[in-house]
Amino acid sequence: MNAIIRSAEESFQNGMLELRYGRPTRALQQFRAAISVASETTSHAKHRAKYFSYYGICLHRTGGSIREVLRVCRKAVTIDPNQPVLWRNLAYVANAAGCPGQAYTALSRAHSLNPGHQGVLGELLDLGVRRRPVLFFLSRTNPINARLGKIRAWMTRSK
Repeated sequence: MNAIIRSAEESFQNGMLELRYGRPTRALQQFRAAISVASETTSHAKHRAKYFSYYGICLHRTGGSIREVLRVCRKAVTIDPNQPVLWRNLAYVANAAGCPGQAYTALSRAHSLNPGHQGVLGELLDLGVRRRPVLFFLSRTNPINARLGKIRAWMTRSK
């Protein structure tokens, strides 16, 4: 049992090195190997969660479908919801998918788990503060407010 976990962890560490060196395709293979080895044992869910999370990051960086990327990263936080790094990774792919609200929710959860986590704080600062809805008397999710907000953002960027 320990040999299986050690093998999965070695694949994960190799994947992290590949990711650090800018080779997401190779990292993807390593994370996939870690997941397949770890699935042979039902224990150590925390390890499997991080394997899934970084697999999702690499899947995104290699052009995987955003739906699949989000599914994999959500699976990771479902397996172990108490790891701020998993929530940060979910926020990263949600933001890349054009879902800043989901990214903010994930980062808020990560921040509540570890308020001093520098990576999470940096991501929250990068995400920024949302502006007030254009029509304050309508909800933010109202289609009229959403469209007007996009127009306002476009006009602000084009200046």
